[in-house]
Amino acid sequence: MLNKALAFDEIEKNPFDKIPNIRIRNTRTRIISEEEFKSLIKEAPDYLKGVIMMGYFLPMRKRQITQLCWHEVDLKENLIRLDPSRNKGGHDSQVIPIHPEVKGMLKGLPKSNSSGRVFLKNHRTSSDLIPFDDFMDDWRRLVESLNLGDLVFHD
Repeated sequence: MLNKALAFDEIEKNPFDKIPNIRIRNTRTRIISEEEFKSLIKEAPDYLKGVIMMGYFLPMRKRQITQLCWHEVDLKENLIRLDPSRNKGGHDSQVIPIHPEVKGMLKGLPKSNSSGRVFLKNHRTSSDLIPFDDFMDDWRRLVESLNLGDLVFHD
């Protein structure tokens, strides 16, 4: 906030400029096992199974997966192409090879006429399929029900 105030000439100097940033060691060493992955897929709500599979097999972030659109998926070339706006930092486009397990899953997904999104879930009050971004409540319940401890999606 102080840097913004400085940039807008609201203050002459940031009083904290000379204080070094605190380095926090938050490196995770938790790696999901194949057995844990299989139990997640088996017990996950249907709408979440493909998301979990993509997170396991492909180097993609959670939001890149949930907001994936069909025009970014090339099943003939086995590639996912994300433009720079879809990547952290927004600088470079990203081309991700599609794992054979993921390709099979993608081929079996329903497509919505109203949404270009790959991952959809049932609307609460109707049978309509709708896009979603957040699934963390279901993820936490799933991890807890399987006693997987501190497992996070990126593990």
